[in-house]
Amino acid sequence: MLKFIRVLVMVGLVSALLFTAQPAHAAPLHAWPGNTQNWYSYNFGGAPVPSFANGPDAPPLGTGSFGIHAPATVPQYGGAGIGRGDFVGTPLSSLNITYWAYNSDTSANNWRIKLYINTTGGPSANCALEYVHLLPAANAWSQKAPTAAAGGYTPSGGWVIRSDEFTSPPAPCNVPPNWGSPHPWSTITSTFSSATLAPNASTTTIVMQIYNNDPPLVSGVIDAVTINGTTWNFEFEPPPVPPAEFFNPGDGRYNPQPGDRLAAYCEAKRVLIYGVNRNSRGFLMGIFEFEALKQAGEKGIYLDKGVDGILSASMGPQGHIWVAWTGGQYNASGRPEHGFAKLVKCGG
Repeated sequence: MLKFIRVLVMVGLVSALLFTAQPAHAAPLHAWPGNTQNWYSYNFGGAPVPSFANGPDAPPLGTGSFGIHAPATVPQYGGAGIGRGDFVGTPLSSLNITYWAYNSDTSANNWRIKLYINTTGGPSANCALEYVHLLPAANAWSQKAPTAAAGGYTPSGGWVIRSDEFTSPPAPCNVPPNWGSPHPWSTITSTFSSATLAPNASTTTIVMQIYNNDPPLVSGVIDAVTINGTTWNFEFEPPPVPPAEFFNPGDGRYNPQPGDRLAAYCEAKRVLIYGVNRNSRGFLMGIFEFEALKQAGEKGIYLDKGVDGILSASMGPQGHIWVAWTGGQYNASGRPEHGFAKLVKCGG
C-alpha cells in the first residue's frame, strides 16, 4: 500500500509564516539556496537532504531543479520533500496546479503533492488530499496536472483522501483512504465542494514529496511548480539581473571600481548592497537603514546570508558607511583589494 509518510523532520520551517492567498506573479519566482521563496524542505527515513542543483538534462525552466539528484537515492520507506504555508482560504474548486517531475523509474514512488483542507469553515485543516501518479518514462521530464487528474495510477494520476492523518475527521473525510483507486479531481471537487486550503498543526497547507515504498532505490526532482498563476523556478544559481545593473557605469551605484564584488546604491534613508557572483551577475544582499546604522554605532549590523556568507555595515561619526562581505560560497574575504569591502559616502 502506497503511503505518504507524515512530515516528521522539517528543515528551515518558519512557523510564523502563515499567509493568505498568494497573488499571481507574471514572471516565475526564482527559488534557490539563498532565497527559497518561502518553501521549506525536510527528509526522513534515511533519505538524503533534498537540494537545489543544476540539471538533470534540460529542465523546463532555467538550468536547475530541486530534489534528490542522482547518484543520491531514497531508500525504502524514506522520503524528502518541500512545503509551504500560504494560499490559506483558497477554495479547493479554484485551484489550478501543475509541475514538472523527473524520476529514475516510472513507478508511483515519485514526486507527488498533498493539500491540507478544512471542510467545515474552520481555520485549521481537518482533512488532507494526496495526488499520486505514474510517470510515462524514466529519466525524462514530464509535466503533471494534479487538478486535471483523470483518476487511478496512471500518468494522469488521481487523488487519495487522507483521513488517516486526523483523529475523527468530519464527513466527507471520514472514509478509509482510497489507495486502491485514486479519484479523479472532478470527484474530489464535487465531494469537497465547500473545502478551502487550511494550515495543519505545522502551519503547512501544501506539501510536495518523493517517497519510496518499494525496495528499489529511487531519485527524482521537480521544477516549474505552478499554483494559481504563480510559478516557482528552482535553481542552484542566484537570479540574474538586467545587464544594466552591473555593466552600465551610469547605473547609479556608488563609486564603481574594476573588480568590485559589492555594489552600493544610495537612497534617501537607506543604502542597498548587491553582491556580484563569479559570472558577474548581481543579487540583492541587504538593505541598511541609515537610522539603524546610527543606533548600532561602531558595532555595526551583521546580516547572515546563509550560503552567501555574512554582510556587515557600520557607520562612522561623519556618516560614512563601511560595508564588508565575508565567507560563503564565493569565498568573500571582506577586503577592499579583493572587491569584497567598500567605503560608501551617501549624500556627498
